[in-house]
Formats: sequence, C-alpha cells, structure tokens
Amino acid sequence: MVSPPRLNGTEKKLFFSRLIITLAIFAILATVQMSMFIDKLEPYHYIIPLLFSSIMGSFIGWNAVLKQRLEHSSRIKSDFIASISHELRTPLTVIIGFSKIMSEMENLNIRGHEFAQRINLSGEHLLSFVNNILDISSIESGSIRLSLQKIQLNNLIDECMMLMSPVAEEAGIILTSKKSEDNHIIEADEFRLKQVILNLLSNAIKYNKKSGMVILSTEHPDDSHYRILIEDTGVGISSELHKKLFTQFERLDHHNSTIRGAGLGLSISKSLIHMMGGNLDFSSKKDTGSKFWIDIPKK
Repeated sequence: MVSPPRLNGTEKKLFFSRLIITLAIFAILATVQMSMFIDKLEPYHYIIPLLFSSIMGSFIGWNAVLKQRLEHSSRIKSDFIASISHELRTPLTVIIGFSKIMSEMENLNIRGHEFAQRINLSGEHLLSFVNNILDISSIESGSIRLSLQKIQLNNLIDECMMLMSPVAEEAGIILTSKKSEDNHIIEADEFRLKQVILNLLSNAIKYNKKSGMVILSTEHPDDSHYRILIEDTGVGISSELHKKLFTQFERLDHHNSTIRGAGLGLSISKSLIHMMGGNLDFSSKKDTGSKFWIDIPKK
C-alpha cells in the first residue's frame, strides 16, 4: 500500500490558512442569505408574533388537558386502590380472628396449632400491607386528614413502651426509655405519630442483633422542636443504601433477610411527619446500629 504524501510545516500552514478563509467566506455568505431572508419577511412582521402566540397557546392548552387527564387517572387509581383495600380488610380481619381462636383451642393437636399460628401471622402481615397501601393512596390523593392537637410527650412515650415491650421481650431485645423530667407539650396527630414511633421501634427490634438494645428517648434540639429518638445496636445500614431508605417498596438487602415486609413503612412515616410540620431523619453505620429521630414542633 502506498502511503499518502506528508505535508511539511510550510504546506500545513498554507493548507490551514486556506481552510480558515474558505470557512469564513461560507459564514459570510450564510449571514447574507439569512439577512436577505429576514428582509423578505419584513412585510409580514406582524404575522410572526401571532404565529408564535398561536403555537404557544396550543402548547399551553395541550399541557393543561394532559395535566387534567393525569390528575383524573391518578384519582381513579387512588379510588380503585382504596376500594380494593377496604374489600380485603374485612375478610382478613375475620381470618385473623378465627385463626387466633383456633391457635388457643385445647383440643387441637400440635400440627393444628402450628397451622393456625401460620395463618394468623400471614393474615396480620397481609393486613398490615393493605393498611399501608391505603395510607399511600390517601397521602398521594391528598385525602388523608390529620387531627393536630396538644400531646404530652412523656405520656406518648409510655404508651409506645407499653405496646412494644412484649414484642421486644419475645425477640430477646432489651427495650428501655429515657424521658425528660418535664412532660413537654407537642402539637401533632396522636394516632399518626404513635403509628410512626411504633413502626420505627418495630424496625429497631426486627433488625437488631441477638440480645441487642433499643432506646427510646426525647431531646430538645432547638427552640421550636422536640425530638423523639430511637437508637438501636442492630445490623445498621451501609452508606451506599442510605439514599434508598425512604423509597416506596424498597427493602434494603432483602435478598439476605428472612424478615417480612413490603418496604412501605418508612416512606409513609416520613410523609406523615412532614404533614405534621416535622421531619424524620436518620444516621446509620453498617454492623454498628442506627439512630432515627422525629423532630416535632412544640406547642
């Protein structure tokens, strides 16, 4: 194969100079042609704004129609989810009730008791999932209603401890509380705030180590908020998974876990706390443990 001839330094400079001149000439010609084209449009200058306005109007109108259709579809989806969820809750409640009765029957053999307990656990898991779906649907549709009221913080801590102590004891986890000497007053929806605290305590117990600890305490981080803090000595969360923690249906490292769940509780909790004017955040380190805190406006 014959190699192409190589240019020396002078020839290269001459070649690039001619190339630049040629490109400059083309640019000038293009500018002249554009100027002539604009001059030809001058008699119709009044049409261009009208044409532009018409195009923008059509775009805005189309965008409004699209937004309306999306909102309508979202409402249909939320109504459908709510309807199906309500239809599921009634039979699930019956199944859970009867399975509980069966598991306590004395004339049932060991295998029968085992089956009844499995039915009960599965029913409760499914009911919890249905309730979470209902909450998500209500939050997304804006139909959820909060009843903000004055709450004595220490009383709320005592109620949560009473409800979760048997769960912790059964799991072999030490659950303790540290309350302020003053029974501070906060403003929140008591039912929903309790739901969030119980969810965080449940996670701290489930994802803990054998004979681990969970501490429920209160703090005063600034002049306008009180803080509810849940600390555990559990497995922790690796830093690369932190940003996914509050994502719906995201169960971190679920492939290596036997713990049931749908990955909805934290997402719902964060939305509920935000609706109360507060904030839910966390810090965690793998194999060390986690801290979750709720900042709620004080009254």
